[in-house]
Amino acid sequence: METKKAYNFKKEKLADDQVKLIIQVASEKYLKEKQHVFKELSKEIVIRGFRPGAAPKLMIEARLGNRLYEELFNHLLPEITWEILQSEKLNPINQVQYQVTKFSDAEGLEFTAIFAEFPQFALGDLQKIKIKKSEAELTDKELDTEVNNVIKVYGKNKHSEKEKNDLQPPADDVIKAWKLGVNNLSELRNLVKNQLLSRKKQVEEEKWLAAVIKEAVALSKISAPKILIADELARKEADYKKQITELGLKLEDFLATQKTGLADLKKKWQEEIEARLAQELLYVEIARVNKINITNEEIQQELAAISDPKLKERMETAEGKRYIATIKLQQKALMWLKQEVEKNT
Repeated sequence: METKKAYNFKKEKLADDQVKLIIQVASEKYLKEKQHVFKELSKEIVIRGFRPGAAPKLMIEARLGNRLYEELFNHLLPEITWEILQSEKLNPINQVQYQVTKFSDAEGLEFTAIFAEFPQFALGDLQKIKIKKSEAELTDKELDTEVNNVIKVYGKNKHSEKEKNDLQPPADDVIKAWKLGVNNLSELRNLVKNQLLSRKKQVEEEKWLAAVIKEAVALSKISAPKILIADELARKEADYKKQITELGLKLEDFLATQKTGLADLKKKWQEEIEARLAQELLYVEIARVNKINITNEEIQQELAAISDPKLKERMETAEGKRYIATIKLQQKALMWLKQEVEKNT
């Protein structure tokens, strides 16, 4: 056991990529914290015939019941665990799970803290990523089809059914009336062409980025903790089953119509979860190595841009701000990765 101030602890590695801390708090520390919590809570207790907080201790304890220990543990367990995490340079990647195993005034407190630690890995040599972006290509047939679709949509209230089916080129004054910023068919074709190419370039960019991220994860040898994957998979399965049930369907019948089975779906989900978690870990490491941070000003700017009042209210909470910071950090990390790879290709 390692001695740390008013408590002892030992660390164990569990089979599912988790760390378990077994922590023993000395009775002196335990009693001191218990007395402090008792003193604060007793101020709220009113017992007839006594001033608030001045009733006999046993009467106040009886009135408090389990609340005394709930407040004590809620305060003491995270405080001591945090000290150990800091001193041992441990970095939980999920919420710490606590369990009190025993406690008494004479022997103090014993509890466990279990969590998955941020996996140890180093960014790979990103200069090895030489993935080229594919050029966006547009065929005449694709362009003709899209132009005809535009003519159908904008001309639907202007022409007879026969004219729409014949797809005769619209006159210049008709095209102007559509208020698309073009004056004739040639300009319309150029507008549609530019829009299609822009969309195709975006698709190619997304494909390229996905390939870059996948290779960066592989080069960095990133593997998400098993417990995180298992937890995510369990939530995904529960949500899926709930959705099917809410539709008034039986899971087996619905899966039969989709020509698949739950085992196949879970395999697919697991692959997706593993890829996403590894990607998120990559972003965190990129941000850490390159000292990428999110300022409060940036968070406030994001909040100011939200027009939906209900969404804004949710995002203004501490949890909402953490979510915004996480997304912004991922965006910055991805931009860094993109620029780094582009320099070498």
